[in-house]
Amino acid sequence: MEADDAVAAVSDKSKEEAAVRLVVGLGNPGMDYAGTRHNMGFMLVDRLAQECGAAPVADWQPSEGILLEARPGGRRVLMLKPTTFMNSSGRAVSETAGRFGISPQELLVVSDDLDMPLGRLRLRMKGSSGGHRGIASIAEYLGTADFPRLRLGIGRPQPGSGGVIDYVLESWTSDDAVLLDRVLAEAVSIVLKCAADGPSGCTVTVETNSSDKDNAEVQGAEH
Repeated sequence: MEADDAVAAVSDKSKEEAAVRLVVGLGNPGMDYAGTRHNMGFMLVDRLAQECGAAPVADWQPSEGILLEARPGGRRVLMLKPTTFMNSSGRAVSETAGRFGISPQELLVVSDDLDMPLGRLRLRMKGSSGGHRGIASIAEYLGTADFPRLRLGIGRPQPGSGGVIDYVLESWTSDDAVLLDRVLAEAVSIVLKCAADGPSGCTVTVETNSSDKDNAEVQGAEH
């Protein structure tokens, strides 16, 4: 199955759930961090905003974030990029959710994930932070970890190549460009599905075959 034709499997239970009203992309602000592995959440929001023709919310902005809005399929969807550093992301999320009366279940938080390779995406309704400080901050400020999150794999550094901090703050290489583009395209499809029908109650995993990045395929599976 070709990447462009792939659709992530989503449970029929999604229709019983609240549709996503606020998509939160996690990253670090500033040009020094743009395009780095740790900014996958920001990259997804940028791609989503471009494809949906999003614009800044005119009448209100969070004190520590950039808030956009679009109406894919006629439904208003907000998109937030916190402008604090990663470990304080919860402040902007809490402020925005409070302003618009958005419940934790109507959020979708998008972040990078060290424990999955580039090419794998995982959607879950709730769970632990998995050591991700941005997700931990959101859970702290909301007082619950029961919010949907979409994790985008970035892999781990090769042994002897340096530490995790240096790795996540490095930019993607040109060798990763094709696969990265396909991952972001598939992530946009998942986010739009969540905004239309609500996130699945099951784990949704989409994985590309990274052994051949030039001929990668995308597969969807429910667990």
